[in-house]
Amino acid sequence: MLSWLFKKRGNVDAPIAPPNPAHADRQAAARRPAPAAAGAAGPVEAPGPDWPAQLQAAAGDEAALLRIAQTAPVLQVKMAAVEALISEGALKSAEREFRSHDRKVHRLAKQRLEAAITTRLARAKAQTLLERTTVLMGQALVPVNHVVELDRDWLALPANALEPGQSVEFAERRARLDSVMRERDAAHLRLQRWTADAKRFLLDWQRAIHATAEQGSANDATVLGQAVQALRQARPEVAATAELDRSLAQAQQSACLVEARLARLEAQPADAADPMPPAASVRRERNTGRSGSAISTTRRRWRAPAGSTCPRARGSSVW
Repeated sequence: MLSWLFKKRGNVDAPIAPPNPAHADRQAAARRPAPAAAGAAGPVEAPGPDWPAQLQAAAGDEAALLRIAQTAPVLQVKMAAVEALISEGALKSAEREFRSHDRKVHRLAKQRLEAAITTRLARAKAQTLLERTTVLMGQALVPVNHVVELDRDWLALPANALEPGQSVEFAERRARLDSVMRERDAAHLRLQRWTADAKRFLLDWQRAIHATAEQGSANDATVLGQAVQALRQARPEVAATAELDRSLAQAQQSACLVEARLARLEAQPADAADPMPPAASVRRERNTGRSGSAISTTRRRWRAPAGSTCPRARGSSVW
């Protein structure tokens, strides 16, 4: 018994021989499953849809783009389809469709919908401001605060949302508005100046024409007529000056009558004319000198014509 145990132990302690490589390869080959027969092979998977081609074919057709966004299994394809949508109606449909799922696609649809609404409102507001600019150009008096409000409202618009031609058109109309305002300011200033000069002239006219008729000469009456004619020629052609122009026309007619009367007196022989007393001569010099400054100022400012303004000087036979 003991000898058998010791013999058994001796076999355990004996060295183990290395494995044969050829034998190991044969065992591995035996463990591999045999290849299936060609007839027993499974069905070949068909290729998927060509999404880039479908997106390109659906360009401009928002109904087709919405179908692609709804049916495509790939997130990038869904987002590309939503990105191609333009109208607010289609974007609203996409926003509602993906509201409960596909958060990224829903967020994109919502952002594009908000941008479309902003663009529509901005362009409508820009058109309103363009029309307001045209209205201001047609007003006789443009309030400055309206122009300031117009500029402020235009600057508040998102420039990237406007149509390309709207910014250019506003710049052109705004420049024309500035030009119109400058012209009207100059015309208004000229109207105020002419009205003030005409009223002041008519106040001095009464004294001057009486002094000339009593103690002046035909040349003095000619000077008065030239001043009146200068004012009438420089009159702004507006309704506000019509009444003053009628008063000036009457003054011009009176100057012509006085000029004709004095011309007849001067044409008489010296012995036939009544001699002027020395005191009257002194009064004449004082009166003509006193009224001459206002009349001369008017003639210089409004460029009085040379010579007589009465019909007699133009060859008329009324005299």
